[in-house]
Amino acid sequence: MKISNEITGPSTLVGAEKAVEYCAAVGFDAWDFPLDHLCSEYCGIKKGIDSALPLNGDEYLKLARKLRKIGEDNGIVCHQTHAPTRWNCPHFMDCMKRAIEITAEAGAKICVTHPNSSFTADQNIEAYLLLMPFAKEHGVKIALENVWMWDFDNNRFGNSPFSEPVGMKKHMDLLPEDTFIVCLDTGHAEIGDLNTSAVEIVKAMGGRVQALHLQDTDRRQDNHEIPFTMDIPFAPIVRALKENGYSGYFSLEAFRPFENRDAVDTLDIMKKQYAAAKQLAVMFENI
Repeated sequence: MKISNEITGPSTLVGAEKAVEYCAAVGFDAWDFPLDHLCSEYCGIKKGIDSALPLNGDEYLKLARKLRKIGEDNGIVCHQTHAPTRWNCPHFMDCMKRAIEITAEAGAKICVTHPNSSFTADQNIEAYLLLMPFAKEHGVKIALENVWMWDFDNNRFGNSPFSEPVGMKKHMDLLPEDTFIVCLDTGHAEIGDLNTSAVEIVKAMGGRVQALHLQDTDRRQDNHEIPFTMDIPFAPIVRALKENGYSGYFSLEAFRPFENRDAVDTLDIMKKQYAAAKQLAVMFENI
């Protein structure tokens, strides 16, 4: 089982180019490209990957190619990206298309997205189907990630139309399987207020689960910590994935450990990420 690491965290400390190099240096097989900042709310925010890679500019494909080459020169590939999540951006669909272009140019085959938590299933489907021809043209699959919605009335995490198996199945049954898949985020699935679990989602979604965001939480917050450092039981999740015939990458989305740290700490943190991802991969292989 191949393993991958999302580069948001290390990019904030050492920049995206060095983050990709470090992914290879510590032993990852691939890297996951975050593109959240493409939407207008992020424009002008000079922090992390946004300052390292101004993908809102005219040379965004050139920059994607540059990162791809750095990875390939170091023996690893970009296997997936994470599209913008700000559906209230007035240019959101244009940003989504640019994310799909960047995905293809970086060499990835999957672009992970957040369904709109304020939309009904039909509204989400309508939006995603508009993107389908563009995604097909670029050879990219669009992954819908299980996402929560903040319950302002009760000041807690709440269920969205795409946070639990019933709602997810309603969406996915309306989307063509050759273009639309599921990305399981373990942290999102295991927040206690949502009354669901990663295992339930894997079993309900079957072969549509073709991408992962592996992170650990205290099951009260969306912590994005390294697996095995908090409270999520990963063994049942790994077993469910194996029984389900999962064949994609084991990809971490554990960026929190990089907050308030210095650049000199980057490699040590990434070595811990690698150890956790490798442990998950070995668990999968030994089942």
